[in-house]
Amino acid sequence: EYAEAHGLYVRALALQRANLGPDHADVANTLSSIGYVLHQSGDHSGSLEAYQDCLRIRREAAAASGGSEESSSEIAATLTHIALVLLKKDMQDMALEVLLESYRIRKVVQERSAGSGEEGYKGMGRDLAFTLYNIAVIHHHRGMYEYALAYYRETARVERSSLGTDHR
Repeated sequence: EYAEAHGLYVRALALQRANLGPDHADVANTLSSIGYVLHQSGDHSGSLEAYQDCLRIRREAAAASGGSEESSSEIAATLTHIALVLLKKDMQDMALEVLLESYRIRKVVQERSAGSGEEGYKGMGRDLAFTLYNIAVIHHHRGMYEYALAYYRETARVERSSLGTDHR
């Protein structure tokens, strides 16, 4: 099914580029979908290329528009996707660097949207927690247990703040 989905996305991408231009937001969204399909099917190099092209478009759009909260969140999400592909390619140093950039962006978005208190995690906490968790996993795999534990604890704190204490 991934091969069929990939083919359909590639056709859609060609139409979007022809009709909307190569740097349209819809092109970025389709590139992200292609990146996902390729990642799931094991083509990590192709996935990385699609996500990086998506990231370029999103960064250029954010710079042109003054960096809206939505564009920042999309950039952070794309960075996280790139990091997951890098992990599959056993490129932990780069993955960590990219995850830390995603984390910094998500923190800025969170602080802008709701202040720096824990209430600000509502609505975006799951994405932030996922990013923190993956940072913790990299530190854990490297044997940097103190760092890993700190990030695991922050993950749990963000999850609790985002979901509440009675969430199951």
